[in-house]
Amino acid sequence: MITRMSIVSVVSLSLACQRPTADPTDVGSEESGSTSTDDHAGTTSTGESDAESSSSGTLPRCDQTDHPVITLGSAVTVDGQVSDGEWTDAAPFSIQPAEDWSADVGIKHDGDSLVFVFASFQPPSVPPAIVFPEVLIDVGNDKPETLGPDDWWFHVSATDCAAAGEVDNYDGCVPEAEGWEANNFAAGPIDLVEIRIELATLGLDPGQHELGLLLRLSDTQGFATHWPAQGDPLAPVTWSTVRLCP
Repeated sequence: MITRMSIVSVVSLSLACQRPTADPTDVGSEESGSTSTDDHAGTTSTGESDAESSSSGTLPRCDQTDHPVITLGSAVTVDGQVSDGEWTDAAPFSIQPAEDWSADVGIKHDGDSLVFVFASFQPPSVPPAIVFPEVLIDVGNDKPETLGPDDWWFHVSATDCAAAGEVDNYDGCVPEAEGWEANNFAAGPIDLVEIRIELATLGLDPGQHELGLLLRLSDTQGFATHWPAQGDPLAPVTWSTVRLCP
């Protein structure tokens, strides 16, 4: 029988053994409200800015981009359980709020959806007592200073919560959302969450895209920590750029 602890260990080990896609300086804890720009936001290998590259419709080849690359991977069953090899092809990221607290995140796509796994993300001591994984996506990667209609927030806890153009809005939370899914947890903290977000929900067709991305752990009571560390959930200009590739 595979225990939850061994599942988390398998995911964490498989992600740690891959080539890091995140700058080591981009991990840490930051209070919401920071407006610093992250290290990955900036220029592509062709010298264009992120906004110029995205708006022009021309992207450098996937093997020439300076940004973390999200590639096509194997199918994932979103159930909070890990089968052999299910996450070994994911791009690894890390959120490190403290020296004794490091959360592993894996990201890939299946052609039609972005797929995420958050592992070993609960705090080793309190406060906070429990945190919840969140994904924020700037679909157009236009790096606005304030949230716009194409900036999405996804939150996983006992229910699925999502909103475009705002964060921390729990009014529309539902047990099972349309267009995206996650393994929810209602009783006590769990340490492995899988999330699938359909590209169609974001208004995207399958193919190559550059997206703005913020990974967040929140207790919904005022504590939050992010990747990139200096990212501000209210300011997509501070989010990192990632490249969606075949």
